Amino acid sequence: MLKQIYERDIDRIAYVEKRAFIPSMRADTEVILRRLRSGHIMIGDEVDGRLIGTAAFRYAKFNPHENGSFPSTFEDFAETSTEDDYDSVFGYSLGVLPGYRNLARAKALFDAGVKRAVDDGCVRGVVHGSCSSYNGSSQFPRIETIEQSPEFRRAIDRYLNGGEFPLLRDFLYDPLLAFYSRIMKLKFLRVILDFFPKDVRSGGIGVILFKEFA
Repeated sequence: MLKQIYERDIDRIAYVEKRAFIPSMRADTEVILRRLRSGHIMIGDEVDGRLIGTAAFRYAKFNPHENGSFPSTFEDFAETSTEDDYDSVFGYSLGVLPGYRNLARAKALFDAGVKRAVDDGCVRGVVHGSCSSYNGSSQFPRIETIEQSPEFRRAIDRYLNGGEFPLLRDFLYDPLLAFYSRIMKLKFLRVILDFFPKDVRSGGIGVILFKEFA
């Protein structure tokens, strides 16, 4: 069952954070509460009364064609209060407990967030990708085990060293980015160095995607 979750669900939310995300990407109780109290929204997925997945997002004013208007770090992307004159939704967290993961469940959570955002007046959605394929995540076997992709890493490094923006096929070497592109139909917008300073899997690199709803 998909439904909005609130401060009263904090213990259950924190449990999902601990089991679904690697240590450097988890939000602790204080951070989660601060986000909710700043106007952010969370959707939960329950199975037999147990919270097994969450999606979190906030609303912002954003033009994908203006470089200066986008947060340079994940902290800014996820921690800023909802803006009064918003036109976009920033999705910053999508997590499912390992034993319940599948494409259908992730898509359902994502779609529920999009529906809520559209109902609230958003015309586009923006998400980030923390790219585990850059360095691999085998050091976190209970959470995820994604192998490093040499092809993906070469394409990202080439761009960051002054080369061309990666091709679609380059991004698709990463499972999360492939999900956003193939299943959710988002478009690749930017690659940002030091977006996730503490994320060893991605080398700190964030990939930004967006989708126009209309």
